[in-house]
Amino acid sequence: MTRLHYRLLCQDPLIYSIHVRFKNLGDGISNIYLIHDEDEWLMIDAGAPGEQSYGIITRALQEIGVDMSKLKLFLTHQHFDHSGQVNNILLPHTPIYGAAIGFESRRPPLAQNINELFFRRMLAMGSSPQDAQSYEACNRETIFINEARFNPIAVSEGDVITVGKRSLYVYETPGHSPDSLSLFDPDKSILFCGDHVLTITTPAIDAFFTGEDSYTIYLESLQKVKTLSPRFTLPGHGSPIAQGSLDRIDEIITHKAERRRVVLRTIAAYPYCTGETVARLCSKRGDPKQWYKLPAVARYYMLLETFVMIQTLVAKGIVQRLPLSDDGVYRLKAAGGF
Repeated sequence: MTRLHYRLLCQDPLIYSIHVRFKNLGDGISNIYLIHDEDEWLMIDAGAPGEQSYGIITRALQEIGVDMSKLKLFLTHQHFDHSGQVNNILLPHTPIYGAAIGFESRRPPLAQNINELFFRRMLAMGSSPQDAQSYEACNRETIFINEARFNPIAVSEGDVITVGKRSLYVYETPGHSPDSLSLFDPDKSILFCGDHVLTITTPAIDAFFTGEDSYTIYLESLQKVKTLSPRFTLPGHGSPIAQGSLDRIDEIITHKAERRRVVLRTIAAYPYCTGETVARLCSKRGDPKQWYKLPAVARYYMLLETFVMIQTLVAKGIVQRLPLSDDGVYRLKAAGGF
């Protein structure tokens, strides 16, 4: 059964998907899922900000017949396109489940400190102050949940969220973001994975503000999900993955490994280059004029992933990140023997 704004995915359990179009940093569609059992509803993610998204979500909720007083919300992560309508569509005191680090990183002063750290990282990669500011604006697309109005509940690995008689298990799957969570229904072997596994693109890996090796952490999270062998995977963007989720996970792992090799080969070929130079060359836009033809958000994601790859190569001793020069930009060099 298909409607303009939503689709019935499953009868047992009753699962709907809402496809939320948005235009913010770019055109996109994010998925919201609704699970209904007995008289309770669980909503997974809350779409993107903006009037268009708000209209789509509220109309779909009305058409489906969701009792908002019996609704709980689970956030796979708190990027703007997954938490954008939290403050607008929920009734007061609605329970909101999410990772503790997701709630904490969006409270002052930590939120401001993270933005400042990102800005400094972009400068150290070789971005100009003007470019770093535009990239930081992309990174700052954050929704601050009105915690005084709602009921935020931090969950972690092994916690159980119930909807009616159905139990869903929380899995920590950091990588795309430090607060990424997945929700698994073992009875029906259904995985709600947010942006952890996607088919329409290879998920971006975040550069964690904690300084951890997010590349390695993401691969570990993929292996964790792989052991679940879900029959049906429902991602934050794109179509459901039936049966082929394990193959897709292998494809993502292979893609990321190749991306890391390309970054390493580029650093080896251009010793003492900057991180931004590596990102440009890896994007096959070595000419700065071609690089700047890309929108800021595209350059932002390329720089972010390049930073992550450099970070893990440095952590493993494969690449040297040389001391900051007078201009505040670090230079990169492949370790001896490569």
